[in-house]
Amino acid sequence: MSVLQLLFRVSIVPLFLPISLAAQVFVPGTGVVDIDGNSYPTVVYTNGKEWMAENLRTTRYSNGDSLTHAITTFDWQNNLGGAWCHYDNDSLNELLYGKLYNVGSVRDERGVCPSGWHVPAKEEWTSLLELLDPDAEPDLFGLQSTVAGGALKDTGLLWWDMPNTGASNSSGFTGLPGGTRTQNGAFLDLGRRGRWWSTDAPAQYSQRFYEISYDHTELRSAANYLIVGYSIRCVKNELSTGIEESADPGGVHAYPNPIANGAQLSITGHNAGSAYRMLTMDGRILRSGSLSDTAAVIGIHGTSAGTYILQVEGSAPLRITVLE
Repeated sequence: MSVLQLLFRVSIVPLFLPISLAAQVFVPGTGVVDIDGNSYPTVVYTNGKEWMAENLRTTRYSNGDSLTHAITTFDWQNNLGGAWCHYDNDSLNELLYGKLYNVGSVRDERGVCPSGWHVPAKEEWTSLLELLDPDAEPDLFGLQSTVAGGALKDTGLLWWDMPNTGASNSSGFTGLPGGTRTQNGAFLDLGRRGRWWSTDAPAQYSQRFYEISYDHTELRSAANYLIVGYSIRCVKNELSTGIEESADPGGVHAYPNPIANGAQLSITGHNAGSAYRMLTMDGRILRSGSLSDTAAVIGIHGTSAGTYILQVEGSAPLRITVLE
């Protein structure tokens, strides 16, 4: 990467532009700061999970203990504890692509993610994948989706090699090709592939990861050795405030909340004609339509007790609790 490209990237503030309500699976989150003071934008998905929208850059566990900076091939190959490095041992790669981490970083109980966050489990990757591709095969090793990779990739050719096939970033994930450090200490695939660890360990000596590539729109999953280096994204432990009702008195409000099954949910603070949809916490659409008046109602009939997400066009999602 040229210095010009790096400076251009630094100047960009991540933007999450509105997309059609029918296609929207995320809203901007509140962001998070790690123990080293690095700031990360985040996105909140309609399944209630908040993910980092950049790769992890920390050098310390959440309790303040340091990970090993493994620079030499010998250090990398002989460190089963938590270790990190920059791609090609070049710190200029960090701001854009983050650091590469071995499996010891993922498995350590001290937690490599910021406090209150964690490395995503297979189930969380699966939940995200199914939002992006209802036809996905998340339980397989190898090809899991033919389209989700495109939804996860950042667009353009500044960071990805040509042709960056089908990149849309419709997920807000802003996936970048941070490359790999192999078990032999070599570096490969910067600009070509992004790979991220999960907490799933198919065997004592291996760990599951997820991969996207410059030359197709697929999302793949496989397992690799403990001393391989991949990127890390973190997921918030609890539901993000991004799906809570906004405290802004000028925002959209829904009441009563909680609401009894069979009652009417009153909506205010929106524009007449705004589209809406109500989703289950795993992202399934329960009902949808448009709010014809600025003081509109949605009938809550035949809805099981539980927590749901209400999206109104142009506003942050609201969490709605339905009672028996």
